[in-house]
Amino acid sequence: MPQQQLMEEAERIAQGWVANEEQRKFLAGSQLEELKTTNARESEQLADAFLGAAFLKEQSRFLWSKKKYAPSALFFFVMDAKTTLVTLNVGAAATLSYLFYSFLYGLLGLHQVYSQHG
Repeated sequence: MPQQQLMEEAERIAQGWVANEEQRKFLAGSQLEELKTTNARESEQLADAFLGAAFLKEQSRFLWSKKKYAPSALFFFVMDAKTTLVTLNVGAAATLSYLFYSFLYGLLGLHQVYSQHG
């Protein structure tokens, strides 16, 4: 089915639901609160995986192998900073805030390096 026709059909179905005041239905008998709880848990697991030492170390190693030294160093720096903050028992919110701003600082620094070298 062409994209335009698909969009028109989806809009027609959605307008029918609104006109008939149909309630939202979830698959497999799921309930909204159950889905929200699952989403929150999975989001936390995903964030933990992305900030995990194994992931950060592998990203750094991979980028280094591609001769992308600045991005590699950034991943290494985030991994090292996270380890230091955890060792110092800094709270999770402060750790995430520090990592976020460090990451932005790293990106800005990389931008300046790349803009100077064309």
